[in-house]
Amino acid sequence: MLVCALCATAVQAQSEDPADDAVEGVIDDNPVVSNGANALDFTPGSGSCGGNNNQTIGWAFNVNAPVTVVAMAWHDDNLDGLERAHEVGIFRPDGSLIASTHVTIPAGAGAPLDGIWRIVKITPTTLPAGQGYIVGGFNGAGQTSCLDFNVSQTVHPNLTYIDATFSPSNGIFEIPSNFSAANNGFYGVGFQIASCTGNEVIRKAKCKLRNDGSLKAIVNTEGANPGDRVTVTLASGQQLSKFANSNGVAKFKFFGVGSGPNEATAEWDCGTEDSRVFICP
Repeated sequence: MLVCALCATAVQAQSEDPADDAVEGVIDDNPVVSNGANALDFTPGSGSCGGNNNQTIGWAFNVNAPVTVVAMAWHDDNLDGLERAHEVGIFRPDGSLIASTHVTIPAGAGAPLDGIWRIVKITPTTLPAGQGYIVGGFNGAGQTSCLDFNVSQTVHPNLTYIDATFSPSNGIFEIPSNFSAANNGFYGVGFQIASCTGNEVIRKAKCKLRNDGSLKAIVNTEGANPGDRVTVTLASGQQLSKFANSNGVAKFKFFGVGSGPNEATAEWDCGTEDSRVFICP
């Protein structure tokens, strides 16, 4: 969705405010994340119910467009709390675990319920396009809850579902790299992706004359869900990325900007963008 293109009047450069660097530089790179979209949803009871074993289960997927993971999840079968804690994480194509996604979903109702999922928020973590991953979680024997597979499911449009996966029943958390004959599953484990608010916008794009005579461009964005990554690219070629802070704001400074007209384009990982023109003398 294109929120706004070339929607602002170009702004001329201003003399530098000595306090500007301190004000513009306050960025929260580890925000409190909220309002994630589920990477995958399914209809409980629409498929089969598997047994629970001392193994890691999960599912493989490809990333079609960059996504920012903001929470890890485990399906709460009866929506009344989990029977046990579950260690979860996302594994890279080379089999290594992405550390920021490695968390434990606590037993009971210790993690908040979002739909059918118990979620634990994480430091926002971007998965680039064109990569394949496996999300996995240690299941555990002795539970009465259903391990769902062959269900009616929907997948986030930035992802392609590949297959249900599992590890040997050896009692440890590890990459579930064995592909299953099931059509889909195992749920089990999930995660959440930063979603758009519909209010993402470039609030300010302007040029300032620095005390040393050089120019810098200031671009401020707002309206995002906390934790969504925004990438700002100038027509002159410079590019920076940041995570939206707890207020949904991300602030950028570009140094050594040339004189003349320029344009800032902001792209949020949730799937929206905005552009704004400014002029440096």
